[in-house]
Amino acid sequence: MNRKNLTAAVLAGLAGAAGIASTAQAVNLNPDGLGQVLVYPYYTANGDNLTIMSVVNTTAQGKAVKVRFLEGMNSKEVLDFNLYMSAYDVWAAAVVDQDGKPAVTTEDTSCTVPGIETQADMTQEFFNLAYAGDKTKEYPGDKGPTSLDRAREGHFELIEMGTICTADAEADANMQCAEAAEEAVEYYTTHVIDPDGETLTADDALLGLSKGDVLPYGRPRGCAVHNALWSVSGGANPTPGVWVGGNPTFGLLAPSGGLFGGAAVVNPAKGSMYSYDARAIEGFSTEVIHFEPGFEQPSLDDGVAPQDIHTAYVYNGETASVDMLTFGSSVDAVSAVFMHDTMMNEYNTEDIAGAASEWVVTFPTKSFYTNGVDAEAPFQNVWADNDVYPFGAAKGDGIYDGACEIVKLGPGENGIWNREEDTFNPEDPNFDPEEPVFSPSNPQDPTEPPAPTSWLCYETNVIRFGALPDGEMGDTYAGPTEILGSERVRITSIDNDALGFESGWVQVNLTDAADPNKASTAGAVRSLSSTNGKALLGLPMTGF
Repeated sequence: MNRKNLTAAVLAGLAGAAGIASTAQAVNLNPDGLGQVLVYPYYTANGDNLTIMSVVNTTAQGKAVKVRFLEGMNSKEVLDFNLYMSAYDVWAAAVVDQDGKPAVTTEDTSCTVPGIETQADMTQEFFNLAYAGDKTKEYPGDKGPTSLDRAREGHFELIEMGTICTADAEADANMQCAEAAEEAVEYYTTHVIDPDGETLTADDALLGLSKGDVLPYGRPRGCAVHNALWSVSGGANPTPGVWVGGNPTFGLLAPSGGLFGGAAVVNPAKGSMYSYDARAIEGFSTEVIHFEPGFEQPSLDDGVAPQDIHTAYVYNGETASVDMLTFGSSVDAVSAVFMHDTMMNEYNTEDIAGAASEWVVTFPTKSFYTNGVDAEAPFQNVWADNDVYPFGAAKGDGIYDGACEIVKLGPGENGIWNREEDTFNPEDPNFDPEEPVFSPSNPQDPTEPPAPTSWLCYETNVIRFGALPDGEMGDTYAGPTEILGSERVRITSIDNDALGFESGWVQVNLTDAADPNKASTAGAVRSLSSTNGKALLGLPMTGF
C-alpha cells in the first residue's frame, strides 16, 4: 500500500481525513493544524537568517508543553525546556545568532522552566553536550562533529505533556482538579488580564508577596511556582517540589490537544521571509507524560496508548479511504502518518526574476531507527563514518557524518519537468548521461557517467536548485546555500540549468532503495509494516 503525496505546493502531502481529526487514542495528522504534538520542520541561524516561531493554545484549559530543539545532522537535542501556557495563550520566540552561537530569545512572559523569561537578556544559548559528549551528564556523544556550529540548523518539536486542571465549576467535568491544592497550578499559570493589574487580597507565601501587592498586567501570576515545583529547596533538610518529588501529574490531566503553531525564516538584510505551518499530531497520548526539564522525555516514542497498541489513521490514496494501522511503538505510529513514497514540489531559478529555490526535507523520526547497530525499517543505513568519497573528509577519518539514504528522480526514468511539460529522455541518442544529476552523486567508478541519484544523509536536509558556482564540483558542494545559508558537507544540488529548465517541478522517489553501484541492493524498497499486516512504502518526512 502506498502513502501517496499528491500535493505539489508543499512537501507535506495529505495531512489527514475529515472526521478523524479529534479521534482519541489514535495518532493522526490533523488537517486543521490542531494537535497534541507540533512538528516544526526547520530552524536556522545561518548567514543573516533567524527563525521566528509561535504556538497557540486554542482551549479553555492551560497546557504543560515540552519544547525541544534538535540539530540537523542526527537530531541530537540542543535545547529543551518546559513551557506552561494558560488558557488561550500564545508563546513566541526566535532562534538567533547570539555572539556567534545559536540561541533562543523571547520577550514572551509565559512560564518556562528553567525560566528564560527571567534571564536578563531573555535568551538561552544552545548546547552541544548531547552530541559532543559530557561524562558529568552521562551524554556519550555520537562520534560526529562536536562544534556548536552543528546546532545552527535543524528542526524542533512541541509535545503536550498534560492539560492543566481547572477550578472553574462550569468547565468540562473531565478537566476538574482532584483536590483544592492542585488548583494552584492553574492559578499561577494564568495571565493577569486587568489593565490596572491584580491586587492581592491576602498574603501569598508562594510568591513572597503580601496583601495589597499588585501583580502586573500581561504576566502570569507566578512562574516562580512552576520552577519551585521542579526544584529542591532548603539546606540541611532539603525539600523537593511536588513534581520533582515523585508526583509529576500534580495539577495535570491527560493531554487534550488544541495547539497550533508556525514559524518563519527571516532575513532582515534581504527583506525576505519564508513561513510554514507546524504539522499537528492528534491522539498522541492518553495519559499525562510530564517530565522534568533537561530530560529527553517525552519524545515521539513516549506516547501512551491503551494496552500499548499504538494506532495510526493513515489516508490510503488507492482506495480514497482511511486505514487504521496498529504498531508496537509510539514512534512507529508517528512515522506512519508522515510516510510518503514520493515527494514533489516546484522550483524556479529564472535569472530575469532573480529567483532561487531550496527545499527543506526533514525526517522527524529518523534518529530512532538509525542510531543502533543496524538500521530499522523503513530506513536502510545507520549513523556512521561515511568514509567513501565524497562523504568523508578522509577515508576512515572516524568522524560519523550521516545516516545516508539514496534517493533518485522518479518514479520512472525521469522526474524533472519544466513548466511546459518538457522533460529529458534517457533513451534519446542526443541525451548526455551526465545531465541531469543530483549532486553530490553517489560513490562510483569515476570512468562511468554518474547515475541520477543522491543521498539524503541528515535528519534535516536542504535541496538546492541551479547551476553550481564557478569552481565548485558537483560532489563537493558544501554551501552556504543562497537562501537558507545551509552549510553541510553534502548538500544535494539539482542542476536544472543544465537542461535549460529554469522553472518547473520535480518528483523524487523515496521508495526505491537500490544503489546502482551495489548489485546486492537491487530491488530493495523502503517500507514500514504495521502489526495488522499492511506496509507503507517510502520514508517518514515533512518539509516545505
